[in-house]
Amino acid sequence: MMNDLERAIGIIHGAEAQLKEMMERALSDQRYRDLAVVAPLAEAVGALGKAHSQKEISDPAGAMPEMLGVAMAPAAESHAAASSVLAKARARADDYPQFKRDGEKLVKVGWSKKDRREYEHRAPRAAVFAIAKSLCSSKKPREVFSMEDMLPFKGDGSEEIPSYQAYLALAWFRNIGAVEQRGKDGYAVIGDQLQSANVTKAWANLAPMN
Repeated sequence: MMNDLERAIGIIHGAEAQLKEMMERALSDQRYRDLAVVAPLAEAVGALGKAHSQKEISDPAGAMPEMLGVAMAPAAESHAAASSVLAKARARADDYPQFKRDGEKLVKVGWSKKDRREYEHRAPRAAVFAIAKSLCSSKKPREVFSMEDMLPFKGDGSEEIPSYQAYLALAWFRNIGAVEQRGKDGYAVIGDQLQSANVTKAWANLAPMN
């Protein structure tokens, strides 16, 4: 029959598994502060579980101080490990979004926190330049506008440009410093950065898709 110490060890292993799941969810959701708190606990609980042996079970009174010492020793190391994980996760998040061109299309490469993988959004060059032209001609520099008021944009043939392509273009304009965000929902054009020559130059500077 399982004694109390064996039950306790089972509880420790269960707690370690739950803490690992919490760490994976925190990393997936980019809740870095939560990850930094949970990681040392998971490390300590894991060390406590690994410290037991058949000898320790037969001599619980003598084993307990050693088990506790093993559990507490890696606290500083686990903090350092958590910091390393956080740095890597933040570096990955900081790498996105990326903007590239694939022939005559603008490509936004983003990172999905939920799926933990890259995703792509695309818009034709003609649509991107039509949106730049519309913003440049209808808005003065530093004049605040909302995308909701500007939609829908029209292409050169008066066709309606899908809203997702408009927001992709806006994201690129912000990336190259041609548009900046003002408040929660407002944006403003910066200088003459959306004039055709400047947008053409920025387009030429886009890295091609591999």
